[in-house]
Amino acid sequence: MLGYFEVACVDCKMSYISPFGKMLLSADAEGLTGVWFVGQKYFASRLQDAQDVSVLNAVDNPDASTVAHFPAVLNDFDDTASNLVNVSSNFGDASNSVVQTSSIQANATQSSAVQALRMAKRWLDEYFTGIEPTVQVPLHLVGTDFQNEVWEILQTIPYGKTITYGDIAKQIAAKRGIARMSSQAVGGAVGHNPVSIIVPCHRVVGSNGNLTGYAGGIDKKVALLTLEGLDMSAFSMPTKGTVS
Repeated sequence: MLGYFEVACVDCKMSYISPFGKMLLSADAEGLTGVWFVGQKYFASRLQDAQDVSVLNAVDNPDASTVAHFPAVLNDFDDTASNLVNVSSNFGDASNSVVQTSSIQANATQSSAVQALRMAKRWLDEYFTGIEPTVQVPLHLVGTDFQNEVWEILQTIPYGKTITYGDIAKQIAAKRGIARMSSQAVGGAVGHNPVSIIVPCHRVVGSNGNLTGYAGGIDKKVALLTLEGLDMSAFSMPTKGTVS
């Protein structure tokens, strides 16, 4: 049956399978609100009422291996049956129509949140092939003024490059016209970045090349920087209290 799968949630979340582990994406009407590795520090806060639209992974990639990742979602997704509409009549005489029974077509009028999730998924698909993504993903970063100031700077770090917590602190101090800003305060804001990878907090390191920490796990940070082509021999593994 060829049909339309309608999703009109305001707050949505979607599972994503990356080469480095399972991830969760979230978005609202204003844009992407979260990208996390499952189980990481500060994982998926404020998502209690978000609607799971992971079933759209199967819609976009209708093969057995993709569908197998989301059996529970496919079974539990609210009102799935009522949203599948037989549209064979739209193709004129049914006897002359060729209808693919395994095909589901996404409704063209998706919610803004769903559109943001799909754009984020395309961005990540490109990223994990080892290239700099070209997809522009709308963001809605929810945090304090200071956190957003730090997260803005994170978005300026080029693909395949790193900066230090001290560099960010100096930029903020210069912008505010003050003598100095605490690198530790910057580290706290970097660590609470809700949109991993797309807002590249993994590109922030200590002043001595120490990899410091990463909410997704230091192994993920090493893997992401390696994927971007950095020479990891230039960096050292973290020790306690190395944000600088």
